[in-house]
Amino acid sequence: MDQTVELVRHWAAQGIAGEWGDLPDIQPAVIIEVLEAEGVLPLVFEALNERGASMPPEGISGNLIDRLRTRYQLAAVRDLMQETSLKERLPALAGNGVASLLIKGAGLCRWLYPKSFLRPRSDIDVLISPEMVDRAIQHFLGAGYQVTPTCLGRYMTHQFSAWKQNAADKLVTFDVHRAASNSLLIAEALPNHLLNTGSIPVDGLPGVSRLGAWQSLALACLHLAAGREHPRLIWLYDIFLLVKTLSQDEVREFWRWASETEMLQVCVYFVRLALDYFPVKLDHHDWGSLYASFGDKPIELSAILLNTSVSYNDLRRLDLKSLPSLSQKLGYVSEFLFPPVAYMRERYGLERQGAAALAAAYIKRLFGNNLTAG
Repeated sequence: MDQTVELVRHWAAQGIAGEWGDLPDIQPAVIIEVLEAEGVLPLVFEALNERGASMPPEGISGNLIDRLRTRYQLAAVRDLMQETSLKERLPALAGNGVASLLIKGAGLCRWLYPKSFLRPRSDIDVLISPEMVDRAIQHFLGAGYQVTPTCLGRYMTHQFSAWKQNAADKLVTFDVHRAASNSLLIAEALPNHLLNTGSIPVDGLPGVSRLGAWQSLALACLHLAAGREHPRLIWLYDIFLLVKTLSQDEVREFWRWASETEMLQVCVYFVRLALDYFPVKLDHHDWGSLYASFGDKPIELSAILLNTSVSYNDLRRLDLKSLPSLSQKLGYVSEFLFPPVAYMRERYGLERQGAAALAAAYIKRLFGNNLTAG
């Protein structure tokens, strides 16, 4: 990770916890860029605001505070627009027979944060029943949304995006999932019935629920494992808040699930990482003894997911190997190599190209993806 980014991340984490350190000698524009990319700008300004304008931390200029305030206000506006679209669309979707479960930031912002806009999110993530995907797509199309072409099939991509410009000409996107992850192995570790267990209805939104606490922590850890990238600070802060929030019974349920699904070391790794940035004493949950009990050697699946050299195609090959029958394996390979034409045109920028360019793209995909090796 870039040293400048890491300096700003640690400074922001200290400030959010109310323990401001010295501000690195970095241009205000760069600081703002990093804070927005990490998803924590509203939290940083909120912490500054709570400290009081008369006592700014050492090194913070009035210019930086003013620029942070402007972005903070914009975050509140974006949050309001998302909330308006959510309240308009999801109960209507439920009225069409499709119940939805708010996941990731869309769910966490409603109960884990004191103000929903302190948890920025680029889209509204919801989970629906796999059997309801076609009905949901038609519902969004009927409401004037555009649906981004995907590889949606039996084995491949488990989500679609529906988006439109709202009345203020701002983009609002729903990311609609039929499983916890596009990886079959990760989705199998956290199946829909488990995500729905302990889900909590959202007040005022019929047919809409949110994840329970330990399921939210499980999904947060697996999301980072599947992402194959360095975790954004806001995702680690989610984990920190969830760890603080879990009851003793929820802690036991979480660790039982992690042990049974071979995700234990993945969860230990990301909880530890979150607490490196946001230290907290957790004696009443006995997290420390749990760490010691399970040792440091990852079991097979955790070891694979924690290996940063493992690529998306490596995960695809693991998914392929996990399928029990030859017909399922062939179906998986077919979906991977020969996705729908609409997806190929959008993916490779071929909307205005003819059949020859489309055929070339399929050939490139066929010979450029070494899916079955290894």
